[in-house]
Amino acid sequence: MNFSDKKVDWSIKGEVGQVTSKGEFVAGDKSGIGEVKASLDGITGSAKVTVLDSLGSLSLTDKDTILLRQGDTHQFSVKASNEKGESVIIDNKAVKWSVSGNSLQIDEKGLLKVTAKEATGEVIAEAGGQKAFV
Repeated sequence: MNFSDKKVDWSIKGEVGQVTSKGEFVAGDKSGIGEVKASLDGITGSAKVTVLDSLGSLSLTDKDTILLRQGDTHQFSVKASNEKGESVIIDNKAVKWSVSGNSLQIDEKGLLKVTAKEATGEVIAEAGGQKAFV
């Protein structure tokens, strides 16, 4: 079946965020528990959502030194858990990305670019009161 011409009705129970017309959940500014519901042609599905204001841990998925040439890029991402050690889904856009050292640039989604022949430095990710680097 092709559902591309169908309109999904999204709703949220609780003040945990909002859902875009494309079905992307955007967490709110406060922690809380809620539910996201989707309805299409009389069929309804839902998912429980927990929004956190702090994390128990944050780590970069890359653990070792990354070797790149001038002009190369590398996409970084993070893994996170709550204070109970349970995995947390975190979007790269929710992370504050930075680099130490010149000749390196990183964007708001964690994409690193080398701008010189030789460069060294660290990639730093910060979110939910935690910091990780490589």
